[in-house]
Amino acid sequence: MRQRQEIQALLPGSKESSTSSSHGAASISETLRKALEGQQFNTLEEVQAFLGQVIQQKNRQPLDEFHGLSPEQMHRILDFPFTSPGLVRFPEVLDAIPAAPILSLFELLANAIGEQGLKPTAKGNLPRNFCREAALAYWGEQQYQENTRFGGINREEDFTDLQVTRLVAELAGLIRKHKGRFILSRDCRRLLVDGGMSAIYPRLFRAHVEEFNWACRDRYPDLRFMQVPSCSHSTYLPAMVTLGSHRYFMKTPFWAPFRGCWMKCHRARYFPPMKQYAPLIPGALWCTSQAFWA
Repeated sequence: MRQRQEIQALLPGSKESSTSSSHGAASISETLRKALEGQQFNTLEEVQAFLGQVIQQKNRQPLDEFHGLSPEQMHRILDFPFTSPGLVRFPEVLDAIPAAPILSLFELLANAIGEQGLKPTAKGNLPRNFCREAALAYWGEQQYQENTRFGGINREEDFTDLQVTRLVAELAGLIRKHKGRFILSRDCRRLLVDGGMSAIYPRLFRAHVEEFNWACRDRYPDLRFMQVPSCSHSTYLPAMVTLGSHRYFMKTPFWAPFRGCWMKCHRARYFPPMKQYAPLIPGALWCTSQAFWA
């Protein structure tokens, strides 16, 4: 009797278990109970080893709601996308230079830094004159006039795309400050010589996904724990990003792997976390696509 109680305590969703009795835990618990039927064990260690094998087999079974991936594979895609080449590949050097806005801005920035470096403002930002020149080169005369008709570019923050490029480039280790000036890092110079912008792009992309805080652009709560998983998942499902519809995101299996994440979100008084925060993810992914794939 005592051994039966101890075995029950090992199952998810049981009263003796410290795990919360959610729907997912109840489903796993039922699977384990069925697997235990008719089994005989001499020690709890044997029970734990048996249950471990059952869970491992279940985690390796493909699921329709994961688009044919197993839970184990989905875990790798969500949490370790850049180190799971068997599922998602991110080449270190691209076959061709993509026509990506962030590359155009980085090239302007790298050229301005050059061999002599670029002196920042007292706050450590890019100088005003360069921001204006970069905006004019990036937008063109007509678009520049249109975008500045209600206010000119007087600081780096007034040209958001350039500011994001500078921050991401720093996070990627491509530029840094040295003796009071922005300079290109040694690694950046090596990449430019070996692969050009085709080698720079993957570094910028990874830093934007893993290091850059997307919430700084929309002023919504920080959802860093969702940032890498949502981006890597949308890479596996590119149609989710291209459609760009909040309603489409809400009604598809896109959110199936993220059910446990909503428990980490602050719960508003009248809205469950998913309805409150899910619409933010497509917008953030859209900003990423505009910078890297437009």
